[in-house]
Amino acid sequence: MLQMDHAMSYGYSVLGWLNTWFGVEPEKLLILMIGAVLLFIPMIRLKLYTNEKFWLYTLSSVLLWVILFNHKSESPTFIIAVSGISIWFFTQLKISKLDLVLVVFAFVFTCLIASDVFPRFIRKEWAEPYAWKVFPCILVWMKIWFDLMTMKEDQKLKTN
Repeated sequence: MLQMDHAMSYGYSVLGWLNTWFGVEPEKLLILMIGAVLLFIPMIRLKLYTNEKFWLYTLSSVLLWVILFNHKSESPTFIIAVSGISIWFFTQLKISKLDLVLVVFAFVFTCLIASDVFPRFIRKEWAEPYAWKVFPCILVWMKIWFDLMTMKEDQKLKTN
């Protein structure tokens, strides 16, 4: 039963996005392993283990990862991914234009696309079949990964 479940569904995930946008049907285990390796690569930066910002970004990355690489992700589970995006965005000292664009893009296409803000036709014929909820989350996850890999030891959290 579990093998059939895994073979039959892509959900709102990286696999679903690859399938709906590009018609690609990659090996699920391969994509999962690539995602896992990418998730853990920043952990080799041992000098950052005392940096709170590093750990909050890592938490954000994990919250996005569990949705993006889960072949059974559904629309309601994206609250987990949006939480990760929020933690990442609101812990930055300086918000770049790219970060702002990514957050707005994620808000519109991950949060609002499934609501009545968009007409039913757009939701049912364009957003759901083409897994638009996933794409902004993938972009934000990639940005968080890049931030983790380029983070300096002296970077601090935003304090109010």
